[in-house]
Amino acid sequence: MAQNYITNFILNENSIFSFNKNISPYIATVILALISLLILYLGIIKEIGLVILGIIVGSALFYFFIKYPRFWIYTITFSLFIFFRQSDVGVSVFDIITGSLYIGTLYPWLVWQIAFKRTKLVENTGDWILLAFYILLIGNSIISVINGVDILDWIREYSITSLVLFYFPIKQYFSEEKYLKRLLLLLAIVCVITDFEQFYDYYNIGMSNVVYVYQVLISARINQPLFATSAAIGILFILYEKKFSRQLLYIIFTLINVLALISSFARTFWIILLIEIIIFLIIMPRRKKIKIAIYSLIFLGTITFTIMLAFKGNTFIILKAFENRLTSSTAGRKDPSVQARLYEYEVVLKNIAEYPLGGSGFYDTFKFFNPILHMTTNTTTTHNGYFFLFYRLGIPLSLFYIFFLVYFTMKSFINYFRCQDNLYKIISLAAFCGLFVMVISDFSSTQFDVRDGVFVLAFSFAFTSIAEKNSLKLKK
Repeated sequence: MAQNYITNFILNENSIFSFNKNISPYIATVILALISLLILYLGIIKEIGLVILGIIVGSALFYFFIKYPRFWIYTITFSLFIFFRQSDVGVSVFDIITGSLYIGTLYPWLVWQIAFKRTKLVENTGDWILLAFYILLIGNSIISVINGVDILDWIREYSITSLVLFYFPIKQYFSEEKYLKRLLLLLAIVCVITDFEQFYDYYNIGMSNVVYVYQVLISARINQPLFATSAAIGILFILYEKKFSRQLLYIIFTLINVLALISSFARTFWIILLIEIIIFLIIMPRRKKIKIAIYSLIFLGTITFTIMLAFKGNTFIILKAFENRLTSSTAGRKDPSVQARLYEYEVVLKNIAEYPLGGSGFYDTFKFFNPILHMTTNTTTTHNGYFFLFYRLGIPLSLFYIFFLVYFTMKSFINYFRCQDNLYKIISLAAFCGLFVMVISDFSSTQFDVRDGVFVLAFSFAFTSIAEKNSLKLKK
């Protein structure tokens, strides 16, 4: 009897760490109250009130995360618009807070689910390779330290990259349609907030006192994977929605994301979005192809009108800036940015040849001559995500990463044709769009270890898995 009681107390499927429904809330509340009183007393004595308040709030949140796992993911998701804006330079107080919120909840959840609850988190080959990659990646810290990297810098870069593992709790708790829809709504809100943050940054950096074309091209170039993926998803919802009122909301959402993407002046992501629209035209039924053509014309007209309204007398300047940005892509080696990357690639390829098996480690720096700045640049990243992986991790471990990236990309595309329900067809193709953005953009930049990039991957992997489960359920 005693053993059964203890077993029932520990194992209950309705919470993250599976406490008994009736007893655990009271025990947890009493413990939380006692800890809060102790912390409050120490805070008054030591005069560190704000820190103590943070600990009390954090303790309360942690309890609710345990009791209500979806609340945990909702909190993580909603906090992303703040997380995406932070600088990647140094370890700030904000990094410590988000580290506690993200890493401090994700890792214990994974350990508990795998080691204690024996939950079947791993469901396919991609899952196995994904987990194996992040376990083996820990050994990379030794290489980094040998090459003179501060262990805290390595931990920070590993932590950000490993946030992809949020894929596992997302797919576990949001496989039901009602919860999935709520998560999608929250993601849409976060995307719109991030869009307006981009508009604010661009107004301060690029729009105020515009006189010359080059001034327009100066912009805050972050979160491009998020903007491109969100715009593609917005288009998908427009195509599959029948009610005009909802279509209008999706049109507004898509336009906001497209304008945010345009204001980033990231031409690679412009081209990726255009390619995705072409893919939609190829694979979708005739009716939806006509819809794409009509809405594309509406979008072009609305964007042009918005530019005229925002820039007034400087409309010609902004249009000229767009033209220059696009035509510079065809300049080949004459393009200064291409020249800079070729110099960079030359150095990186030499380093890959020098350390082909283990790489040089996360956060190791290298130098190359930058023809744009006319000086030698010292940097930790490369403008090619695949070179970045080979250089930092070595070729064997990088192949693990490339494998599960390609695995989920192909699976998401196949799921689109297998799914019968429109919602799951949308999230399948949405996952494909997010992964397609990452796979293609990493030929010209490194997105695998940036904040929005890792969450684009996490949600894309989760949506792929959720859509596949729905497809298999219908077959059964």
